Amino acid sequence: MIRSLDGFLVRYKKYQSTTWYKNVKLLEKYRATCSATIYAFPLLASVHGKSDWLDYCVQLGADLNAVNKSGATPAYIAIHEGQKEILSALMTAKNEDGSWRVDLNQGRNDGATPAYIAAQNGYKEILSTLMSAKNEDGTWRVDLNQAMNDGITPAFIAAQEGQREILSALMSAKNEDGTWRVDLNQAMNQGATPAYIAAQDGQREILSILMSAKNENGTWRVDLNQSMNDGKTPALTACYNDRREILAALISAKNEDGT
Repeated sequence: MIRSLDGFLVRYKKYQSTTWYKNVKLLEKYRATCSATIYAFPLLASVHGKSDWLDYCVQLGADLNAVNKSGATPAYIAIHEGQKEILSALMTAKNEDGSWRVDLNQGRNDGATPAYIAAQNGYKEILSTLMSAKNEDGTWRVDLNQAMNDGITPAFIAAQEGQREILSALMSAKNEDGTWRVDLNQAMNQGATPAYIAAQDGQREILSILMSAKNENGTWRVDLNQSMNDGKTPALTACYNDRREILAALISAKNEDGT
């Protein structure tokens, strides 16, 4: 194991002789600012999209779940920076026993996961890659309902940010048994749901998407009357915030029996 920055630079020079000079100079910029161990390099590779750095780190046995001061992993950073090639390399890395080397549900200090940041930034292709990742036994590698410390889920942030395609992708995700992977009524710590935040922020199209979601038996997936901890419903917050179109949509919503 090469743990020092100097040791890594020497080994990296021999490993990648054609492009080493430019890359080594970039690495040396971090000598005073990063932890001078091999564990910092996957983070740098993710920031700069250096797949050759990452390949070499993988060969040296670097910890691919190592974090920076905010708790962000290389996978999180790769997604934040839109580095699809880096993410793919991280997702496919395995230990000798066949287990995955990267935990795709590991969150930052605030609880934000790779799926969360993909949803927040509107990275549909990256989110799709995460959503399709499976273990050998067929179970999903990514928990789409995992929330931040304040309870905000990928679906909630997609609704809040007006990410229509992201929300639709999350809503359509199913398990092998046909059940939904995403709970559209899961609330944050203060009780706000995706429907509530859409009503509060005047996200008319987002609310329409949520209101149209049905289960196989024809029942609605979204409870439009679910309230915050303080008792405020989506309709009430629409009133408070003068969201007239939102309020009209909520008032006119009917069940199959006309109620």
